[in-house]
Amino acid sequence: MNEFDGFLDDVTDASTHKGGCGVGKLLTELGDQGAQIGAALDRPEITHQAIAAVLKRRIGADAPSAFTVGRHRRGLCKCPQTEES
Repeated sequence: MNEFDGFLDDVTDASTHKGGCGVGKLLTELGDQGAQIGAALDRPEITHQAIAAVLKRRIGADAPSAFTVGRHRRGLCKCPQTEES
């Protein structure tokens, strides 16, 4: 057995993203308290960077990055996408 036996299985397990992105997880954890974050996400004039910076200031190092905020806003993350009515 060499050090790369089972590599593909390990990579597949490590890349399986469960439960959505950091933004989706935060919104789920906050429930109704996350309404203002959701409102900010819905306003295109508020930048991804501004949202991420304020989240970091308020919740610390576990806050999602601007990149993650942008992916979530564009629907490119692993969060379940909801149909808008």
